[in-house]
Amino acid sequence: TPLYFAVQVMDETSLEDARRVKKTAWDTVEFISKVLQSLQKIITSEQLKLVKEGVYKNIMFDIEKELNQLLEKNR
Repeated sequence: TPLYFAVQVMDETSLEDARRVKKTAWDTVEFISKVLQSLQKIITSEQLKLVKEGVYKNIMFDIEKELNQLLEKNR
């Protein structure tokens, strides 16, 4: 993940690297929050969306899109 990579390459004495890791950690928290919100939509719906009109597939595409944006942001 971008956070793991940022921690692996950071210079522990660099304030700039520390800020970058903090920003990456925040971005990761936002991403995980979006994933959990998507999963909550699935389990709290009145109908079983996993098999209804590809909704589950669409949510997975949204999650993949968010992950790709996070990866691009941290390159």
